[in-house]
Amino acid sequence: MKPPVFLDSNVFIWGYSRPESNSARILGLMNEGKITVIVSEKVLEELRIYFITYYNKDAWSSVYTHLSTLARIVYRDEIAGEKATWKGKIKEKDLEHLATAKMLNLKYIVSYDKDFKGFEEHRTPKRFVKELGLKESSTEY
Repeated sequence: MKPPVFLDSNVFIWGYSRPESNSARILGLMNEGKITVIVSEKVLEELRIYFITYYNKDAWSSVYTHLSTLARIVYRDEIAGEKATWKGKIKEKDLEHLATAKMLNLKYIVSYDKDFKGFEEHRTPKRFVKELGLKESSTEY
């Protein structure tokens, strides 16, 4: 069974820019259909801003096409009630991510962001790769 996994925007940023990283390995698993990737609408917004700012609209278009083809996107209206449950328990910038994972009862939130520390679902990219029994790279991301 393919485990459903919430990926934070930093996994995509590191994965696209560092081909030897644990994040790139996770994107490879997504590409191979070995994991089911879940992202929130906010992850898309963060990636759009990043890729347009540091690259260009064409780069963002490629990233969006890749994600919309292979990942499930959870929109804000789907998680409104869940956001209210978790408000104040994590920084506002990560609330939508946490609410998405909690609403879908996901086992994994993969993120390099330390704000998820303390939530049992949180895994750094390195830890997630290791838990899957794969050889991890030396960096956390």
